[in-house]
Amino acid sequence: MTNVQTEMLIIGGSDAGISAALRARELTATIKITMILADEFPNLSICGIPYAVSKEVTQWQNLAHRTVDDLKAYDIDFYMNTWATAIDAANHTVSAMRGDDQLTFTYDKLMVGTGAVPKELPIAGEGAGIHVLHTMGDFFDIEAQLVQHQPKRAAIVGAGYVGIEMAEALTRRDVSVTLVQRGSEVLSTVEPDLAASVHDALTNNGVTVLTDVTVTEIQATAAGNQLIGSKTDDAFDFVLVVVGVRPNSELLVNAGATVTDQNAVVVDDRMRTNLPDVYAAGDLVQTKHRLLGETYLPLGTTAHKQGRVAGANIVGRESHFAGIIG
Repeated sequence: MTNVQTEMLIIGGSDAGISAALRARELTATIKITMILADEFPNLSICGIPYAVSKEVTQWQNLAHRTVDDLKAYDIDFYMNTWATAIDAANHTVSAMRGDDQLTFTYDKLMVGTGAVPKELPIAGEGAGIHVLHTMGDFFDIEAQLVQHQPKRAAIVGAGYVGIEMAEALTRRDVSVTLVQRGSEVLSTVEPDLAASVHDALTNNGVTVLTDVTVTEIQATAAGNQLIGSKTDDAFDFVLVVVGVRPNSELLVNAGATVTDQNAVVVDDRMRTNLPDVYAAGDLVQTKHRLLGETYLPLGTTAHKQGRVAGANIVGRESHFAGIIG
């Protein structure tokens, strides 16, 4: 068993976690900062992954905002490929596993930035070639299938930003794409006339767009994967499910944090949870919206801002999150 003592412990190495660490380091050169990552890819532009699939980003390493060496220059201790398993807020400890090694981190202040996880669909049978897209591991799985199996027919369930970006990316990789959307038009976050223009652009570039379709299940057959509930009987050798995300808040829920009915962590405008010396920011928290009130709206730009607020408060510089407007 390994025991680690630190002043500022961060779980998660994406937007919120990195922003908190860098802001804390900007404000004080002496605080000991330790970061736990489930993988080995801190500070990557996850939103840029579709452009790595399309090869417009020619090397996936170019998705990095900063390299690991860049980040270590800020005097941050990284524990990569390390999975946090429990938070004991009363005793200020976090339990984690790295391979077969059990680790215990003792902290003064804790910032949780574990983000969100993709929603998935039920799969009937031994489906192959069914993907989500949220991590670098997902990217590597998709890239391996495109290179090794060269799929010809792809279905994308969900026509939000990522679904549309991936429709373009797969088309560039010479894959025939069918894009399936639950609502009456693609890109439901914009006005219908603009969404219709996006729809036309997709169609003009060879993408089959099916709207008003609710896929309830993916059925694996000998001919490929079928979408149960869709308007097509086609079978696909590649399926991407991008139907939204949910807060990755299980660690804090189990530790006793207050959450909403969506399991988004409730924080104040200094990014403090109800647990002593525990902060949270990014896609796992409820967000203050200046027009709508409290809501759940995961966005990378929001995570950056919230992380900076958390980092400042952790080192004793009072800072407040003013909210977003979407």
